[in-house]
Amino acid sequence: MQKWLYPITSICAVLLLIVYHQLNEVPVDSGDGLAHYFIAKNAFSNPIDLLNHWGKPVFTALSAPFAYFGFQVYVFFNILIFALTLFVGNSIFRHFEIKNPLMALFPLVVLGSLDYTANILGGMTEILFGFLTLLSGLLLLQKRWIWFALLISFMPFVRSEGQLLIPLGILILLYFKAWKSIPLLFVGFLFYAIIGAIALGDFWWYFTENPYQGAAEIYGQGDWLHYINNWHLHLGVPALVLLVFGLLAFIWGIIRKSYNSEKQVSLFYFAAIYFGIVLVHAYLWAQGKNGALGLSRLAIHGLPGLELICILAIDAIPIKRWLNSLLTALMLILSVLCIRDYPLVYDQPFPKKAMPDERAVVDATSALMDYLEDHKTRKVYYYHPLVAYKAGANLKDQQGQFEQKSFGLFEAEYTQLQDGDLIIWDSHFGKRDMNFPEELTSRFDELYVFTPFNQMVHQGDAVAQVKVLRVNKAKKNTFESLKTITDSTLQIGADSLYINLPRIDNAGQTATYQLEITKQTYSGGQLYFVVQHDISGQALTFELDAENAWKFSLPSDLLGEYKVFVHNPNGVVGEIEVRMEVWHAAKK
Repeated sequence: MQKWLYPITSICAVLLLIVYHQLNEVPVDSGDGLAHYFIAKNAFSNPIDLLNHWGKPVFTALSAPFAYFGFQVYVFFNILIFALTLFVGNSIFRHFEIKNPLMALFPLVVLGSLDYTANILGGMTEILFGFLTLLSGLLLLQKRWIWFALLISFMPFVRSEGQLLIPLGILILLYFKAWKSIPLLFVGFLFYAIIGAIALGDFWWYFTENPYQGAAEIYGQGDWLHYINNWHLHLGVPALVLLVFGLLAFIWGIIRKSYNSEKQVSLFYFAAIYFGIVLVHAYLWAQGKNGALGLSRLAIHGLPGLELICILAIDAIPIKRWLNSLLTALMLILSVLCIRDYPLVYDQPFPKKAMPDERAVVDATSALMDYLEDHKTRKVYYYHPLVAYKAGANLKDQQGQFEQKSFGLFEAEYTQLQDGDLIIWDSHFGKRDMNFPEELTSRFDELYVFTPFNQMVHQGDAVAQVKVLRVNKAKKNTFESLKTITDSTLQIGADSLYINLPRIDNAGQTATYQLEITKQTYSGGQLYFVVQHDISGQALTFELDAENAWKFSLPSDLLGEYKVFVHNPNGVVGEIEVRMEVWHAAKK
């Protein structure tokens, strides 16, 4: 029965991933995961994407045949890579003649990492990197130095972290006196450098087109203990327990000299990969370098190798059979419970349900698609990849109606927008990646908020917003100021949940409203300005502050009265001075 434990847990782990994938409401990673998918999918029509540095060339090349058939099939590429990871892990166990039932924990302990599971289902690149590092470790044990060196030479093009494996590979080859294979460690770079010289006109494109330079002012920085503090995301409870036992076993084995030279090399190799990558990312995040964002998933690159050597270390300890079986049973139960109850350490279980900000993007895109069926518009600009996924557009297509847009110097590129263009703005990608700070919407007279598509949602302690802006250049200077709706001071008390302002009536006449906070004196939290249609309940919501003025228009198909009020969900105390004006279209 013992020999069947590993195949059984492996099959269960793979089947669990397939079930999760089929039941996910939205893509697990609606940002980077979808971006990688579209790059791979586009590789057939635009082969230059095979050299997309951010997309990871080796990952793009291997996943492209799967991406061609759609996102559902694309994710199966990662599930396949996970299955191969388990196969290679079993090969390493067999190489060391491991018969310890603890090896059956390997598939489940790895899945016990929330980040690792999310990366599989999100179509991310770290899973391929983890598999290839495990495969390189097997080649090391088999002393197949040519293949070992060739594989490592391509690792920088699987993930940028693969650069660390080049000096590590040199050390390994020097230790085993495999001098002749050292030059092969640079084959991967030469291969892609030559292709880059031909296709891009730049032999050194890997360095000159590095997408991770700088950006500390955008991504910020953290502290050295960031990855320790977030162990529950990238490591998980089962892996942490196994790591503690593994470290104790390793110390015991060193003292008792229980490891042969072959096992020592494996322990060193996989430990150097895991801890080396974590330390580098901890440094980059602490210093705010190389576009480090402090993502916890960056610590999972070497996770399969780490769990494997923990089991190898424990196996060297002469534990009584009944105690070993008990430990295995307890760890299996712990692993299953943690996989089943991800919410114990994170608020998003699998199968994946749409987070509030993702739901807002999906709803806004769906509503906009319905609107476009009856209304002509020139272009729809967006940045959030979930828009392309929901609209059935190609993220890499710059010629279609939907176009992913980063404005660069916004004020210069804004002049190129045409009358009728739409902009789907979201608070996650809008400021940083789209380069479209929210305050710019109040500086251009031709930008109007489409009320039906505007949503503001609470996500934990944060507030996320999605809104659609329309460019109406043809109507510039065709509005005349009609009246001031209100210019008053509002007293706000801790118990004042809603502070009403004069109602407005949408009679179908083209009009633009402007809200401005001329003075504020309050503390205790955030206030919101809300315009809500009486019948449908559709609402337009803004975060109030004294630095912005907001322009908006009411939808032509939602006539009737609108409630106007300030929402005070946080018990703010103080006062604000509010001015709201309306411009109606000038008569011709």
